[in-house]
Amino acid sequence: INDNFVARLMIAPYIVDITNKLVSGENKIELDYTPPLINRLVGLALDGEEGYGRFKSREHMLAPTGIMGQVKVGLISK
Repeated sequence: INDNFVARLMIAPYIVDITNKLVSGENKIELDYTPPLINRLVGLALDGEEGYGRFKSREHMLAPTGIMGQVKVGLISK
């Protein structure tokens, strides 16, 4: 938020309080997503990278990647 790190969320629910990072007026909100490690390992195997051959047979384990659905910013009452 506004070039400040807020949180690293690894498991659901993916909810974070950004109140203390917001400023009056316009705010910049940036999301980064890192796909599961298994996707990288299988990708290296399929590309023929040395040492990753054992992951070729795990192509069925590839997980969908990306931000799926809407990203919502809203008020949460306490």
